[in-house]
Amino acid sequence: MNKIAWNQSAGLAGNSGLELTNQILSNSRETMTKSLLDLVPGDTFNGQVLDIKQDSVTIQIGGQVIEGKLEQDVALSINQTIKFVVKATEGNKLVISPVLNNMLVGKDVALYQALEQAGLAATDKNIDTIMELLKYQMPLDKGTIQKVLAFSYQYPEADLKDIVLMLKNEIPITKESMEQWQNYKNSNHQITTCLKQIAKELPSAIYHVLTADGQEAASSVLNEIFRDSIFDDIRLTLDSELTSVNRNNESLKRLLEKASDELLTKLSVKPKQLGRESMIEHLEELEKQVNLLNDKLGTINSGKEVIQQSAKEIKNNLNFMKELNQNFIYTQLPVQLSKQVTHTDLYVFANKTVKKTTNDCIRLLLHLDMEFLGSTDIMVAMQKTNLNLEFTFTDQNSADITKTHIEELSQRLTEKGYQVTSRFVVNEDENFDFVEDFICQNSDGRNVTRYSFDMRA
Repeated sequence: MNKIAWNQSAGLAGNSGLELTNQILSNSRETMTKSLLDLVPGDTFNGQVLDIKQDSVTIQIGGQVIEGKLEQDVALSINQTIKFVVKATEGNKLVISPVLNNMLVGKDVALYQALEQAGLAATDKNIDTIMELLKYQMPLDKGTIQKVLAFSYQYPEADLKDIVLMLKNEIPITKESMEQWQNYKNSNHQITTCLKQIAKELPSAIYHVLTADGQEAASSVLNEIFRDSIFDDIRLTLDSELTSVNRNNESLKRLLEKASDELLTKLSVKPKQLGRESMIEHLEELEKQVNLLNDKLGTINSGKEVIQQSAKEIKNNLNFMKELNQNFIYTQLPVQLSKQVTHTDLYVFANKTVKKTTNDCIRLLLHLDMEFLGSTDIMVAMQKTNLNLEFTFTDQNSADITKTHIEELSQRLTEKGYQVTSRFVVNEDENFDFVEDFICQNSDGRNVTRYSFDMRA
């Protein structure tokens, strides 16, 4: 957009500035200077073009006349009335730009119309807000604009883009949800990491209870933590062995570490349990157990802070996941693979702009963080019984290891009735982007269709 700079002192304008002319209609120079100096960035005003000479233009603003030099060519005509917006103040100079519908197209027209209708100044913040709303096809009404601005001032560290996308997809904006959004953006959202942290710190916390408050207090805490039926074997082992170990010897510490490892195992899921219903049930059980653990640890006086922080993080993560699944299909689970608990993400992509048919291609991404293979992405595209698998690794060695087992996987899938093709990609730099690759591709999430796919293969 072309800019015009106005210098309040006559004769000071350079090649790119403006200077006052000797023509002052009905007002004194002092009155003119004061009224122009009252303008601030974002203010708009109308001016009539009186004369055009090469790259200079004379503009009448009310009863005041100024002459300016255009920074670049712009199509103006004599007697044309133009709206200008103040872009900046630079000492004794105002930098202004013409706002002409015949100079603007598409988004530019909508932008300034939205500002005017909302009664907002054309500040950088307001313009950026409307640009983000336009980009993601959000309403440009005053209420929506003000809502985005309000959240941006409430959470100054948040990107406008993130606020707009959360509003678009009806994800409640709170301190906790903003933190989770950032965690997912930065790939720091793993529930598995928090569970492992709890398993690491829990033996020490219980050991403090036992040595400080005695066996009875420790048994009470352990029985509460492991009271669910799925922990019967852990609880019975602890009850029988606590009486036979010395409080200060290594046997007690090993016993508590064993119980903690068992807790981690019980709170993870085996691949054969990865049916959709069992996944939901597992997340519900995980939430219940984490809440119980967090509540019970409130009675412990030492060593509980890290555990409670991890439990809180899991709780906030699960709440965010629930909100996310109102419009998307996503889940993450701690999964037992090869005697290790592995973080997994499951993203389902769908074309939600057309009515679904049996011929539609279903796309999903399974992300795994494994000890030996590292970060691994498996993109699955399925149309009827045609199944295309694309494996992405961060190094060639991981790709080579997987290739040696691909025939076994293909055979198992073929036995289930699929026609399989596979592809291997090594990409050391680019990672899956939660916002760009998932949210933005599925931003019309309200019409999401629930697909069924057997991940146990």
